[in-house]
Amino acid sequence: MPALQTLVIGAGISGMTCAHRLADAGQAVTVVDKGRRPSGRLATRTSRSGPVFDHGAQFFTARLDGFRARVQDWIARGVAAEWDARIVDLEDASATPTWRRATRYVGTPSMDALVADLCRPTTGIDGPHFGIQVSHLAPAATGHEARTEDDTAAAGRAFDRVVVAIAGAQAQTLVQTTHPAFARRLATAQTAACWAGMLAFDHRLNLDFDAAFIENTSPLSWIARNTAKPGRPAAPACWVLHAAPAWSQEHVELTTDQALSRLTEAFAATTGLTLPPPTYAAAHRWRFAHVTKPLDAPYLHDPAQGLALCGDVFCTGPRPNIEQAWRSGHELAGAILSTG
Repeated sequence: MPALQTLVIGAGISGMTCAHRLADAGQAVTVVDKGRRPSGRLATRTSRSGPVFDHGAQFFTARLDGFRARVQDWIARGVAAEWDARIVDLEDASATPTWRRATRYVGTPSMDALVADLCRPTTGIDGPHFGIQVSHLAPAATGHEARTEDDTAAAGRAFDRVVVAIAGAQAQTLVQTTHPAFARRLATAQTAACWAGMLAFDHRLNLDFDAAFIENTSPLSWIARNTAKPGRPAAPACWVLHAAPAWSQEHVELTTDQALSRLTEAFAATTGLTLPPPTYAAAHRWRFAHVTKPLDAPYLHDPAQGLALCGDVFCTGPRPNIEQAWRSGHELAGAILSTG
């Protein structure tokens, strides 16, 4: 009996983890993604003048046995490394060692190395094919067709099974007609935006820490010296600034110039520094960055309909993060394989 044909929509950590486990079990898998290259929220900005910024996810932890094994494999192959950083809690320019104890890891030489590694050519996986945005799912003689905005079939054919591994709000829209019950479940999840600022300076700033959590009235919730991470260029001094979810959501419609100005002002005020003119400055809006109210389930799966969903909106741990996104894709693949 030929293997069922599975389409995975979304080539992030969750989607690619699911795809690999299915392919390793002999399933035929095709992966499509709307982006131009592997990254998603594990994104890295590289400017032509030299600065490098991990402006999406900043680090990850590993507590689950299966994910720890994945991380150790990444470390052995130079895809990830432990980040032994001095991280503080910062309030009113007063820094104290953070109470948030954890072993933190980063992708090397950048955060997007993790998903790029998962997207490498692999036996059993057709793709990922980038630049393909699925706008809706349509019923086919067997299974589904994933249709693009010009109403062509993604990958040119129908699939027995579709796995949707994209941001929760986008997934909700995609399955609204095909599976209203799943759409209603997804509607209960909540997300918030994140404004990210990127600043580069000729010289290292007079700060005695590598990163800081910020919990006061500042627009910022996190700042990090990207050049402190292993595998990054030593110069120039690059700082990533993340705005707090509530502030970002409230100011989600700012222009990038407006957001950059406010984040830069907050950086100076919070650190107590008079900042020199940056050699590079930019801002980026992540519209669905923070899952503020996840679904208390690892995935959604309807074998009879041939439809499943995974991703960082699903969480059965203390908080949504990279490890939980991996778990969602890994456990969904296990459920799919157990049902044939």
